[in-house]
Amino acid sequence: MKVSAFLTTLALTLFLSSAHAQEAQLEIIAERPSQSNNTDPNIQQLRLLVTFATNVNDTQQNSDTYTFFGALISVELEIYDPQNTMTNRYVYTPESALSINGMLLSKPSNLQEQSMVVDILNFMEDISLRLSRIDPNDPTIEAPIGFDNGFPKVKEVVNQIGSYTIDVFTMNGQQRGINVIDFDAHTVRYVVLDEDGDGITDDLDQCPASITTSTVVFGWLDSGVTNDVDANGCTISDRYMACQEIVAAAATDIPSFQGPTYCEMQVTYSLYRDGLVDYSEVRQLRNSMITFYSSNPSVR
Repeated sequence: MKVSAFLTTLALTLFLSSAHAQEAQLEIIAERPSQSNNTDPNIQQLRLLVTFATNVNDTQQNSDTYTFFGALISVELEIYDPQNTMTNRYVYTPESALSINGMLLSKPSNLQEQSMVVDILNFMEDISLRLSRIDPNDPTIEAPIGFDNGFPKVKEVVNQIGSYTIDVFTMNGQQRGINVIDFDAHTVRYVVLDEDGDGITDDLDQCPASITTSTVVFGWLDSGVTNDVDANGCTISDRYMACQEIVAAAATDIPSFQGPTYCEMQVTYSLYRDGLVDYSEVRQLRNSMITFYSSNPSVR
């Protein structure tokens, strides 16, 4: 196989196989009930954002509990007073948790006990957040927390009292001095994650850090072609960048020349076949690359 053809195949293979980690973010908004064990009048509402990976393989079952090691990416906890002013905000990550276990996501395997637990463990203070159905024995309440392909799955509710409660357990590092505050969780929903803002959610995005310039640019030269996004979350510029990265890695093995590489030309034609550009834009892209590389022979 010719070197140029090999590089093209390799570039496109890496490009298409760069699947993003499967992540999800759960938002929980809860109010202090009128009859509450919370004695702090400044704590009226909490908002919890739990970001986790849903494709973890390190799962352990002990007696009646499943623990998903390495699933938690971050936990954000916001505290609001009765005037709806945020008074405290805490952000926890595995790096900030000081114990060996760090942060753990677990769930009872018994489906009759509908709950999911987030534990944040460190030497100074341990925090446990337990989301559960308000009355596990009420047959009229649909089970809100189950499993989806072996991972906890939560039924979403928005501004609906009566499905969930969240208990916040805090204790010192020796698990003494336990304090429990309960809240009515009226909103439990998954947040759409689109880190690079290209309109494709992260779980489907094969280019999670897209080049999102409005037009396709080669160095200093603006081609004038709109930098559209394909169904996989990759922009036109992402496709060209895949070629550049592969060529740069193998630069010592290929002859130096001026003009677009074989890989870049194949990308241009694939854009046309995929309907991202029309024929006039193919010419624009090709001419822009020729002009740029001709005036910058040292680029390769």
